[in-house]
Amino acid sequence: MSFALFLASALAGAPQALATVDNVPIFRRVHITDEVSVIAFGIIKDSRCTGPEFCFRNDTLRVAAIVSYRGQEREIVLDWDRPVQVGPGELFLMSAGTPPNPNGAIRLENYRLKLGYRPFVR
Repeated sequence: MSFALFLASALAGAPQALATVDNVPIFRRVHITDEVSVIAFGIIKDSRCTGPEFCFRNDTLRVAAIVSYRGQEREIVLDWDRPVQVGPGELFLMSAGTPPNPNGAIRLENYRLKLGYRPFVR
């Protein structure tokens, strides 16, 4: 196999540019692309560390959401920096949009999520 053919086959599954949306409130549908939309409807777990010091928590953020791809909806869990396959691409939870609270829960209306979607090259 020639190097050019090898490189072309290796790049065939490479991801394209990341489409992002910022400032996404809970309970509001946002369209990330023409084919992908998301409604976050709850925080399952928010155990993010509050500072750079050593933290005994898992530094986890899990969000319950409904994702729609070409009109077909399904319920998913978005984990911080762990992609979920949606159609021919990956959906990412990139940020909570609010700092962690060392004194307790954060009200749902204070979350402003950052989401990203990266389609795969066909």
